[in-house]
Amino acid sequence: MSGLVKRKFFQRFATGSHTYTIPTSATIVWIEVIGSGGSGGAGVAQAGNDSAGGGGGGGGSYSYGVFSAAALRAVAATISVVVSNGGTAATSAGANGDDGADCWAAPTGGTGMYVYAAAGGGGAGGAVGTSKSAGGGGGGTGDRGASTTGSTGGNGGPPTHEGSSQGSSIGGRGGKGGNYDAAGDCAEYGGGGGAGGKSYNTGLSTGQAGRPGGSSIYGAGGGGGGQWHSSAGGGAGGAWGSFTQGGGGAGNTASDGSDGTSREFGCGDGGGGGAHDGGDGGAGGIPGGGGGGGAVSYNGVGVGGAGARGEVRIWAW
Repeated sequence: MSGLVKRKFFQRFATGSHTYTIPTSATIVWIEVIGSGGSGGAGVAQAGNDSAGGGGGGGGSYSYGVFSAAALRAVAATISVVVSNGGTAATSAGANGDDGADCWAAPTGGTGMYVYAAAGGGGAGGAVGTSKSAGGGGGGTGDRGASTTGSTGGNGGPPTHEGSSQGSSIGGRGGKGGNYDAAGDCAEYGGGGGAGGKSYNTGLSTGQAGRPGGSSIYGAGGGGGGQWHSSAGGGAGGAWGSFTQGGGGAGNTASDGSDGTSREFGCGDGGGGGAHDGGDGGAGGIPGGGGGGGAVSYNGVGVGGAGARGEVRIWAW
């Protein structure tokens, strides 16, 4: 490397607890943290036409900070890093998805002195008859997205300001999860909200596809909603780098949803919702993507897609 160019150091941290030593030559440290994704809910089929798909999980949020290496060394020579797994796939009929979890980096031994943290996405609700459960909210920069109950979408994490507690969020808050048969909301730094699953009651007359997950400009996308017993297709997952719902993992017309795209830099997309008879939700893209919802199945279970693990990246120069 030319003597005119200062050397840069880069390290990526996946699931687990780690220790990062600040290079002695470094003057600046850049830290990125992505929370893990929530998993999608499972679909269910009951007597007659009483059937519905599960919701999509919320995406993990994104945080970053730029620090003086000298200031960090004054607290500790090393940085402790914790990266969490995403929510586990929901495998039994009507089961709720799991929440994602927070990831963080802090000076070793500096109690309460967190350098930066990013919240995980909320887990989606499993289907409940014709009243399908909704997707979990995306993780905000201040708190994890809420899990869903019944057919109500989970809230995105705070902070809430300038009306960001409702609807799509320009600001730190995570996107709200969609109520039953509704798309997830988009976000800026918080993760995208997961979509609500589609039920027999709302999908029969029009043959509509499942609803899409919310996208996030900097955070990860939420999962798409699972479809009722129809070949119209599950909902697409939300996308990273976007403020338009959908654009992530596809909700294929008669099968499992596609996994969200994984990326070495940036964040992952949400997984697509399952479709037709027992399609599984796609897994969230690494890092942070929410899992898609599972579809209705008369012969098994439409499994909710797994949420993606989080990640921490550190540059020093």
